[in-house]
Amino acid sequence: MAIPTALKCRTRKNLTPAERAEVIAYLLSVSTELSPPQGAIKACATKYPCGDAQISRLWHRSVKAIQAGAPIDYESGRKGRSGRKSRLTLEFRVQLNEAIELFPLEDRTDIRTLASSLGIAKSTLHDYYQAKFGSVEITVIRSRVLQHRLVTGRRRVAALRLATALIGLLLIFGVVLSFFM
Repeated sequence: MAIPTALKCRTRKNLTPAERAEVIAYLLSVSTELSPPQGAIKACATKYPCGDAQISRLWHRSVKAIQAGAPIDYESGRKGRSGRKSRLTLEFRVQLNEAIELFPLEDRTDIRTLASSLGIAKSTLHDYYQAKFGSVEITVIRSRVLQHRLVTGRRRVAALRLATALIGLLLIFGVVLSFFM
């Protein structure tokens, strides 16, 4: 019975940074004027079971670094670009902020109602608030304190001061957390 092509084992592998360094060291030792001899890249590809194109890309990237006078980067180039891409681009944040301001304050009381009225996921809106940590929450807290009938005079002022102090502490805590992350 033949093995389907989707189930075949992968013959090429991803090189580790140490193996990449060995490949570059070998190619630098045999090259003249940053040009490896015919068949050197193919020999490296057979020594380390990977493709010729992978070795060639690694070599061209290291040649560019040498010519620029920069240290050679042995990383795969995949490390910073992998994973889920953030939807919170600058343009999206501006559009979302404008859309939030269009809704009345009563519809902005919690994340669930705001997300359903905007037509976006709650997690996206939560990420937006985590990144912005801003003005909409302060207006909601301030309006709730002002609308409460039992809070009058000095108590209202004290409650507003407490709310703004809490927001300030949360902002400082968020800045400290972002410093360590």
